[in-house]
Amino acid sequence: MILALDLVATLAGTVSAQAIELRVELGKSVFFEDEPIYVVYELRNPGVDTVWVDLFGLPYRNLTVQLNRGGNSLPEDLYVADYFHGTSWRGVPIPPSGTLHETAVLQDWWGTRDEASRGVFLHRLGTGVYDLTARYVSNLHAEGPIEAEVGPIRFEVRQRTAEEEMSFREFARVRRIAWDPSKRGRYLGEVISLVETRLAANPADPYLAFLLRNGIQTALAVGQQPDSSTAGRIVRLRIAVAEAQKSVPAGAAVVDAVLSDSPDLAAVLSERLQGSLAGQVASERAERHLPF
Repeated sequence: MILALDLVATLAGTVSAQAIELRVELGKSVFFEDEPIYVVYELRNPGVDTVWVDLFGLPYRNLTVQLNRGGNSLPEDLYVADYFHGTSWRGVPIPPSGTLHETAVLQDWWGTRDEASRGVFLHRLGTGVYDLTARYVSNLHAEGPIEAEVGPIRFEVRQRTAEEEMSFREFARVRRIAWDPSKRGRYLGEVISLVETRLAANPADPYLAFLLRNGIQTALAVGQQPDSSTAGRIVRLRIAVAEAQKSVPAGAAVVDAVLSDSPDLAAVLSERLQGSLAGQVASERAERHLPF
């Protein structure tokens, strides 16, 4: 049975050897079909001493996630970020009460590939009940690994309502423009126009963050580099959506999109979004000045 949650769906796993906690935040437990499912992975140090760990993120493969449906593991597509560090590198410090974050969209990593998702999402999560389990392992220290695990966290993907069907179809139409050579030149403008229209009508629209994150990445991938004026519009829209959705993972994902292009805005966003999930991500980025 799926419980409808009004608050963030969160579970935490801890290890006793060294105090770290792994949390997964989905924002809710029921999604409609082809709604982007944003997730924030958080590694927290609840102890009184600084903990030094390996880089935290899905591409480094020290944070691993398994998504199951009906007891079967879903296919996962991933890219791996390999790195080398000197013998004097101690790792990434997490001070007492400090955190590390990773933001993602589940459809970027897990699901099936079919005609319904082609040109819209990398993968598709059909209707059904899913269980997500996450595990983090840091092998930085000779005395043994530091690890934490969380899950299973259960969520449901349901069928779309008539209104959601119309919303998805419009979103999918714009997404597919990027892959049509005869229309491709209009893609970036269509994305921005759709975001502006939907932001004015419904600041909680679940497609806004995806269009401003993945949608802009797609524009760059097909060779549409925004000019300075357009880039400014994108930053303003991203900040507006981050503020409107600051309490849910979508807002945190937009914060990372802003900071990937404008890392100097981390401190500003941390202040403007203070006390929210998106603000926590911005604050961590501001403190660490790490790549996103």
